[in-house]
Amino acid sequence: MLVAGIPAFLSRETLGATLLGSISFSWLGTALVTYTSFPDITSAALGLLDLVLAAVLLLIGTVGVLGKPLQSVVIVLASVRYGLDGVYELTASGGVQTASGVVGCAILPASLYGGLAPGLGNVQHRAVLPFGRRG
Repeated sequence: MLVAGIPAFLSRETLGATLLGSISFSWLGTALVTYTSFPDITSAALGLLDLVLAAVLLLIGTVGVLGKPLQSVVIVLASVRYGLDGVYELTASGGVQTASGVVGCAILPASLYGGLAPGLGNVQHRAVLPFGRRG
């Protein structure tokens, strides 16, 4: 994600670049916490990291609604998923873990459509699938 974020920053795709950079660095934090902690099922440090990332993604997603609503939907779904992951890490609730997986499965078709709609539009030189871009 960090490798994909660099060209996004260079092409001034700030919304996507910030998202990619934030999530890629959260993975680094997750790896460091996982590597240095005892082999527990959950971790309060990871829970806090996930909740902070969920808040950051929610802010990014709400700002993006003004110009790129479809991309914002994917970002808000990611925020919800990280929020649920954070709650799971803090509570070890199986239901919350399942809900996080369901939201994660919803992210896949939303992100595929979000990549396919503008891609087809670029190839066809017209809007083929609606994706709500403004401006």
